[in-house]
Amino acid sequence: MSEATAWLLRGARIHQGTQWADEAVLAAVGGRIAYVGDLRKLPRRLEGAGVEVGRQSLEEIHTEGGYLCPGFIDVHLHGGGGADVMDASPGALSQLARTHARHGTVAFLPTTVTAPYEQLHRVLEAVEETAGAREEGAELLGVHLEGPHLNPARAGAQNPEFLTPPSLPEMQALLERFPGRVRWVTVAPELEGARELIQYLREAGVVVSIGHSDATYEQAMVAFQWGISHATHTFNGMNPLHHRAPGVPGAVLTAPGVSAEIIADGFHIHPGVARLLWQVKGPDRLLLVTDAMRATDLPDGRYDLGGLEVDVVGGAARLAGQETLAGSTLTLERAVAWMVEAVGLSLAEAVQLASLNPARRLGVAHRLGSLEVGKDASLVLLDDALRVRLTLRQGELMYDGQGDEFEDAAHGGAGALDGEPSEMLDHEEAY
Repeated sequence: MSEATAWLLRGARIHQGTQWADEAVLAAVGGRIAYVGDLRKLPRRLEGAGVEVGRQSLEEIHTEGGYLCPGFIDVHLHGGGGADVMDASPGALSQLARTHARHGTVAFLPTTVTAPYEQLHRVLEAVEETAGAREEGAELLGVHLEGPHLNPARAGAQNPEFLTPPSLPEMQALLERFPGRVRWVTVAPELEGARELIQYLREAGVVVSIGHSDATYEQAMVAFQWGISHATHTFNGMNPLHHRAPGVPGAVLTAPGVSAEIIADGFHIHPGVARLLWQVKGPDRLLLVTDAMRATDLPDGRYDLGGLEVDVVGGAARLAGQETLAGSTLTLERAVAWMVEAVGLSLAEAVQLASLNPARRLGVAHRLGSLEVGKDASLVLLDDALRVRLTLRQGELMYDGQGDEFEDAAHGGAGALDGEPSEMLDHEEAY
């Protein structure tokens, strides 16, 4: 990654937990947040990540309003912009990272679908190669394995041909070959051999999530004791909540230490159910995810997901000829807006579900998830319509609302400071 520009952002309300700081500025130096506060108290010299600059060297962006938020983090992301994680190539990973950076995502877990372990090894090989190169778009934090140890009764859009019972030796071999890369695994705990797998993953520091599961309430509660601490796309890919058989959803709702994710697109979950989850799990244990597939940011049409044909109509992705939802075309930008407009959260509350909460679950809240001095300058600017107008990742401009994203102005690219300013971003002379 090239050396980041030193920025001064002013004119927006700045996210500070459940509140907004009005009439404040944010300075970013060396890829880190160096100052948040009153412009009149801005120090003459600022330091970040060992880099020190004078305030006159800051490249100023006047936002003309809007909301400056911590960058979004997606722990469940399959694809976008025509690319899919299962393409198992650095090019595909870079393409989906660029696509989602346009919508405010600064970090993500590329998420697999059910596949043979040989194919999972190829995905991890691509991740290794990508992580070692100069990344463009959102930061790759590791991998989320959604399967292959899922229940065929709740397969959803997971290819049933590749579903298998838990295999501890194969999972061990994968984690040993790619140490530290597997950060999250979705598993159905009612399957034979799941206990040993879950306990191994927990001890390895991996987040273990219940998903595509037909477990009873009692089975799920026991699995939480084994080490499952999260629920994959809650209410989707699991048995329904019933007053005499609460199943997986009932267990997730009543287990206080278990976090839950939702696909907030208006197709996967009703606003009233999202509100219920918020009331039970919010504000700290509810996460927004996209579950996005390769059709994200592309027109309606026919696509594939894990070898299955998917039709996208009106933005909803379903298995061809069926009503089964097959991932989504959602972005976290739209998920945040839906939680505000359809569910009734405040914007500050909705932003936390897409930033600080996933950062905490991944163990990266020391540098991501909130706008605090010393943390990464990975942030997103939303306009009053809650559309993304700016994305910075570790101080580098990923998107500027003009379509000139992913270019490095310092190396002659068409960056935000070249050409006409966008509607919201008014680049001024250095302070």
